Amino acid sequence: MSETKTEAADMTQQELNPSQRVIAYLTNPRGDRLHPKGVAHANWWKVSDHMAEALVEALIHQKWPVVLVGKVGLGKSCAMACIYRGWRKHALWRNSGDLLSRVMDCRFSRTKSITVPRPDGGTLEEFEQSIYRKIQGADLLCLDDVGVKAPTEAQREVFNNIIDLRNGKPTVLTTNLDHDQFTEVFDDRTFSRVFSGTVIRVQAKDRRFEGTKVINVKEDQ
Repeated sequence: MSETKTEAADMTQQELNPSQRVIAYLTNPRGDRLHPKGVAHANWWKVSDHMAEALVEALIHQKWPVVLVGKVGLGKSCAMACIYRGWRKHALWRNSGDLLSRVMDCRFSRTKSITVPRPDGGTLEEFEQSIYRKIQGADLLCLDDVGVKAPTEAQREVFNNIIDLRNGKPTVLTTNLDHDQFTEVFDDRTFSRVFSGTVIRVQAKDRRFEGTKVINVKEDQ
């Protein structure tokens, strides 16, 4: 690229407002990153305008974690998958229940490990600590379907460890649980950790998150 073109590109980037920069960053999926399992063909055009605007605002403010709360079928996982695919650095996608089960399988395995498939068709041995290292080292962690299945006491401990490892780091979660349901499935301490960042609530009717940045999104049905 010539010096003139480089200067023009730099000027264009400088002229973009924060929303435009975030949109430009996220709407160009990495070519080497597959759609996450269970969320095939996630594209921004499938995400409602209200949801997209809320996510852009959340990513500008970077108050982590970002939690998408709402009933099944409102596009929460699709929206998170778009962020995952567009993230320009190392991103990790995990189903919450599967992740907790993996850790517990490692913990109680005779070898303290499990065999998991690799994208290239091979396999690798995963240990509890190696799972934690991957979670801690990811530039972005996406946790889908948090609390769909009630965790055991040991799984709650693991989940809290995961949230602690992601303290202050880019993390996005989806859950179908409102305040009362979440505290029943987990507890108040876990709730305060998870909902301490930015909450995007679809069809929210009231505000319960004192001291939390709340972005309410109302979808048409």
